[in-house]
Formats: sequence, structure tokens, C-alpha cells
Amino acid sequence: MRELFITDIHSNFTKFKKLLRRVEYKEDEDLLILGGDYFDRGLEADSMAKWLEKSYNSENIVLLRGNHDLALIKLLTYDKVS
Repeated sequence: MRELFITDIHSNFTKFKKLLRRVEYKEDEDLLILGGDYFDRGLEADSMAKWLEKSYNSENIVLLRGNHDLALIKLLTYDKVS
């Protein structure tokens, strides 16, 4: 089993998928560790979010949060009443 570590995708989903193809990522064999910063800057946030949602419970994928992800969570969960 290979361990692959990728970080700072920044909503560039097409490039992310191209990288997985280039390293010949095998979903059933490899451990894929994503180091966060899935969003911000790129134009493919919807595709990235759908892929993350689908992959969330995968045994061979580890999803870590980066500072951009934490900022997005803070923005989306901000309680304007308090």
C-alpha cells in the first residue's frame, strides 16, 4: 500500500483529479491523505465539496482541515445574533 499526501487543492478539482491519475492512484489499495485547504481561490468548489462528501467515510482516505477550511467553517457557522 502506498501513502499519498496532497495538500492545498484550493478548489482546483480538475487539477486534483489529474494529479490522482498521474500518480496512478488506486482507490482500493492506496492510502490518500489530504492535508486540507480544499477550498478558496479555484472555481470548482462544488465539485470538490461533492467529492469530499462522497469520500468522507472511506477507510483509505484521511481528510485533514487546513486554515482555509477552518475559515470557511467559521464563516458558514457564524452566529450573527450573539
